[in-house]
Amino acid sequence: MDPRIVTLVETVRARNWRESVAAVVVIAFLGYRLYAEPQAINATGAWIVIVACLGIVALSWTVLNIPATEPATHPLEQHKDHWRRRMTVQATALRFAWLWYVLPLFAGVAVIIVGRAEGMTTETTVSLVVLGLLGAALAYLNVNAAARMERDRDAVLGGATTPSSV
Repeated sequence: MDPRIVTLVETVRARNWRESVAAVVVIAFLGYRLYAEPQAINATGAWIVIVACLGIVALSWTVLNIPATEPATHPLEQHKDHWRRRMTVQATALRFAWLWYVLPLFAGVAVIIVGRAEGMTTETTVSLVVLGLLGAALAYLNVNAAARMERDRDAVLGGATTPSSV
């Protein structure tokens, strides 16, 4: 087994578990708040975040999941196209994480922030600006991680991806 592929699979699986645990914690917290103190939280924003968390977990364990046994069942030397596709999917997901990950979560939090305020106060505005800057920073980091993944893919598999091999 190629150690680079094993590392990729371990990294992907660790990320999936981290994201899943974080999603469960967020869902439990918001679910509790919706049940115990429904007036204390904006229900629409909470539901947006809960649905976003469920979507993240679903994508993590379906499209983005790589079974731990795959390096053994698909050795790199014999299955380069397979691993090129796997790495391309991971890179594409990172490149568009702002759309399927950051935007839904941050939109829900923004709705919660606006719902807690009595009009657009300075505090609300500052909170939304900070949230927007944090979202932009996360999007930037994910786009850079996608570029690194593509470079790693090309280093491991040789050459850039052609449209016919994706």
